[in-house]
Amino acid sequence: MIATFGYFLTATSSSLGYPEDGNRLVQAWAWYSLDHEYFEGYESYSHLFDPDTKRITKLGITYGEYTRSIP
Repeated sequence: MIATFGYFLTATSSSLGYPEDGNRLVQAWAWYSLDHEYFEGYESYSHLFDPDTKRITKLGITYGEYTRSIP
């Protein structure tokens, strides 16, 4: 997740990027999912909250810490 976010924040291309945004390839993103344990029949480890206990997961804490530092 963190490596993906780093790419989103820094990837640019003079031929494909958005010129009004410094030629960035990504202007916005969102993380899915908050609490789904399964996606299309496969177990997912990308949920930010445990759907049963409603507690934040380690990934949710990392997500919060990382995104808090983005202006």
